[in-house]
Formats: sequence, C-alpha cells, structure tokens
Amino acid sequence: MSEVSEIYEAMREEGRKKKLKNKEFSTLLLDRLKIDYTSHNNGIHLKVFNDDETIDFYPSTGTFIISGQPKRRGVMKMLKYMGIEWTINTH
Repeated sequence: MSEVSEIYEAMREEGRKKKLKNKEFSTLLLDRLKIDYTSHNNGIHLKVFNDDETIDFYPSTGTFIISGQPKRRGVMKMLKYMGIEWTINTH
C-alpha cells in the first residue's frame, strides 16, 4: 500500500470514530434530557418528537430536518430550536 493510501485509510478510520462518538454522545444527551424519540437503522436515524412536530435527526453527523425547512446541523442547535436550554457543566 502506498503512503498516500495509508494516510487516506487512516483519515477514513478517524472519520468513522468521530461519527460513532457523535452518535453515542447525542443519543445519550437526548436520553438524559428525557427527550422522546424513536430509533431507526440501529440509531443512525432518530425521529425526535417536539410537541406536535417530528424532527428527523441523524446523530452521527448532527443533521436535523424539520419538515419544509432546510437541513440544519448540531444537536445543540436542535435543542435550542426545541426550546431546551442546556449547557455543558465542566465541574
């Protein structure tokens, strides 16, 4: 395998690890905040229930889609949209 191929494969592996970490963090956060959702495709796609609307959320990338609106990214932005205030406590 060439050096370029090895670098490319290492970068792909890091991307996979990051997506898995994002998926685990976002799903755990929704659980801890007691947000109602259903999981599909082994947790790759979540349907998050916010009052009378359903938000399609992809925790590995942070993408969330509200019907009739452009795609957005970020679990924190989704929580803010839902009216849920939450901050990371570092202590």
